[in-house]
Amino acid sequence: MTNPTNPTDLTNPTSSANATGSTSATGSTSARAPVGGWAFLRSLGPIGVLAVLWTAAPPICSIFLFAYMPTITDWLLAHQGQAGFAYQISFAILAGIGLLPTYAQSGLGGYAFGWQAGIPLALSGFLGASVIGFFIARAVSGDRAMKLIRANKKATSIREALVKDRPGIRGLLATIAMVALLRMPPNSPFALTNLAMAAARVPLLPFVIGTVLGMAPRTAVAVVIGSLVQGSLTRDTLDQAAPAWVWYVGIALSLAIFILIGRIAQRAVERVTNTTAPATPTAPTTPTPTPTPTPTP
Repeated sequence: MTNPTNPTDLTNPTSSANATGSTSATGSTSARAPVGGWAFLRSLGPIGVLAVLWTAAPPICSIFLFAYMPTITDWLLAHQGQAGFAYQISFAILAGIGLLPTYAQSGLGGYAFGWQAGIPLALSGFLGASVIGFFIARAVSGDRAMKLIRANKKATSIREALVKDRPGIRGLLATIAMVALLRMPPNSPFALTNLAMAAARVPLLPFVIGTVLGMAPRTAVAVVIGSLVQGSLTRDTLDQAAPAWVWYVGIALSLAIFILIGRIAQRAVERVTNTTAPATPTAPTTPTPTPTPTPTP
């Protein structure tokens, strides 16, 4: 006999439909999440693989760098005539292919050459590394990232807000400023930033200029810190040589840039939302009847 007050009674067609509907909705929700995640990873293709490699490789390879740091520094100090060129080439290649962290290599330049020679050597190494990383990322990404961006109006708007494609000097300067802003935080991952900018089709010229301008302050600080190291150059001595204010300024700068870029992206999304939002329907107005003139007798 049917019990209408029992929500789990399968003989009640209404409760049965509700239970089935809620179960299927829950099941479909839990099933869609991993499928969407895997679909997104598959859509990235080689870009996702390179992003994982360039995330994991620098911290792992830095272990070997510091393990062999005494041998490397001894060779650089013993071959001053060839050391500068060898340092530049090694910096450019190893950072360009995403193997070594740039902070440790900058500190090595300051330790081996002093800050006067270390700063231009490290910056030239950064320049070469950024170009190498740019072309590797551009070849791996192809048009895949741009197709994903163009398929999403919000992503397209954010990309247009950060990368100015308009011709002329104003567009060039705006893109250079944005690249420099992204490069400036001390915790900005060098290789991943190369990948993101190349995949988003940032032009090479503003990419290179913005990279040099944005990397210059943090590179100079790392080189000076390396020049202050006393004794052997290790991870601990490099960290201990850094004044406390360096860390505080770096954190404050990173937060400020993160908020600024987030605000730019938010405004871009708001523009898309306001543009695509359906217009509020207005109530139809009833025409006022025109009074019929009374005929004069």
